[in-house]
Amino acid sequence: MSFKVTIIGGGSSSFVPILLRRLIQSGPLGDSTVTLMDIDERRLGVMQELGDRLVAGEESPLTVRSTPEEGLKQVSRQFEAQAERSPGERILLWMSASSRARV
Repeated sequence: MSFKVTIIGGGSSSFVPILLRRLIQSGPLGDSTVTLMDIDERRLGVMQELGDRLVAGEESPLTVRSTPEEGLKQVSRQFEAQAERSPGERILLWMSASSRARV
């Protein structure tokens, strides 16, 4: 089963590389789609490129995407709709400390 994982603050070089490596190595989450979100498009681009390289190097089925935080409202609506449709289903959401202050 494939999961959708959204990382708000996804331009962070302090935790995103480690998290992506763990997702790649994870059996249940290894084929997930990860969306990185950050207001700093330059840092977001760096983490997207790193994610692409990690996935290619490990020949992983993990998918890494990125979007600026302007897309947060859309993700929030999707999150709420999913929670209403499937109340028992787990939805993973990561947020860095720097993003919490801006959201």
